[in-house]
Amino acid sequence: MRLNSSSNSKLMLPLIIGLVISLITSNVLLTAYALITLWYIYITLWKKGQPPILFAAFAMQWLQVSIKILQADLTSQAIEDVVIYPEDIQYAILLSLTSLIIIVTGLNTIIHKLKTNPPVYQTLIQYDIKKVVVVYIVAVILTYFLTKYSFVIGGLQQFIVKLVDFKWAIFFVFFLISDTKNRYNAFIIILIVEIALGLTGYFSNFKSFIFLTAITFIFSKQKLSLKEWGVATFLGFIVLNFMIVWQSVKGDYRNFLSGGERQQTVTVSSTEALDELGNLTSNIDYDSYNIGTESLIDRIAYVDFFSVTISNTNKNNLFEGGKLWYSAISNVLMPRFLFPDKAEIDDSEKTRKYAGVEVVGADQGTSISLGYVAETYVDFGPILMFLPLFGFGLLIGWIYKFIVTKSVNILWGFAFSTPLFFQLSAFEMALDKIVASIIAYFLVYLLLRKIFIRKLQAFITKN
Repeated sequence: MRLNSSSNSKLMLPLIIGLVISLITSNVLLTAYALITLWYIYITLWKKGQPPILFAAFAMQWLQVSIKILQADLTSQAIEDVVIYPEDIQYAILLSLTSLIIIVTGLNTIIHKLKTNPPVYQTLIQYDIKKVVVVYIVAVILTYFLTKYSFVIGGLQQFIVKLVDFKWAIFFVFFLISDTKNRYNAFIIILIVEIALGLTGYFSNFKSFIFLTAITFIFSKQKLSLKEWGVATFLGFIVLNFMIVWQSVKGDYRNFLSGGERQQTVTVSSTEALDELGNLTSNIDYDSYNIGTESLIDRIAYVDFFSVTISNTNKNNLFEGGKLWYSAISNVLMPRFLFPDKAEIDDSEKTRKYAGVEVVGADQGTSISLGYVAETYVDFGPILMFLPLFGFGLLIGWIYKFIVTKSVNILWGFAFSTPLFFQLSAFEMALDKIVASIIAYFLVYLLLRKIFIRKLQAFITKN
């Protein structure tokens, strides 16, 4: 298996410097291993001429595992002092980082020889940007109605939700065509509107636009100039501060959106929501900013439950011998529209059972999962768990390769691989859901590829 040797050599010096610095941190082993893991993810998944979708997804998972290490190092504390469940936290982090390496290795086994010729920009000149704008607006409208009324479909809801994800493929194409033709006005206006509307929703969908815009921007430039690096750094600083402020006001803001009810619903107009958000953010002070910073770190981090799961599973011998993976696969093979009596998945109940802690559940409008790696540990223990995770990496690689190589052209291959970021970027995703999510997305892609994509291609192509 060949790694990205060019990226390898470019990042070797920063890695060595990082490892030297790790020697003076409070958590030498964890810091060093986290740096090695990120380096490996980069040299394996950052492919020249391809959007960094897979790299970004697994870098996000890496951040969820590693951010508490950074916090502990910067405050000169042991990792046990900055987490809720410290008993097996080091072991949980080491297993989590190793799991990411295993998955990425499986993925790269499939895609390391992937050829993506011709360059994507050779295909962009044939498209009409005005028609692309029309298609994107139609996709936004369809997304709104499909999201709002997907529950009516019942057993097909999961597939309808995955159909919504294809808006991101159109978003990707829209950005690249705007960049190629140097016509950004329509894209910037629509992006601002999308982010503003995302701020008025309960689930903070504006973050998705920020992430995907950054990923597509990096791909569109391939190599950034010094000026572009400066602009990107400045914008990144603004986004980081915005996320801290958002985390500071999110609780009060969501309470306002839901009308004080413990439900994930919006009961006010978009204008009222934005007015209230403005009022809340205008009252941010130094103390609330610091609280927001701590809250953001806690929101990103997701390894505490794995730590307590290790302790509780070993103490009470709760290993399942493959039951959870069997359930996840069965869940895919038994879609609800064919099996309407299939039991509902309760993430919080699993967390209560295997972690041995009380968490809120569906009765309070939310669910708390262990995360797919922790569930795999419960199934197979600390060694055998890497076998299904390697297989999962193979599955991801095969799906990505199929989408990239079997689409109408390389542009649509990259575009329709873009939504994989949202299927794979959450370390906390439950095993049932991450397996079902990526397979459901692939099945919907196959359907659209068969009946729709060529018609879309013909519509947006210049006469």
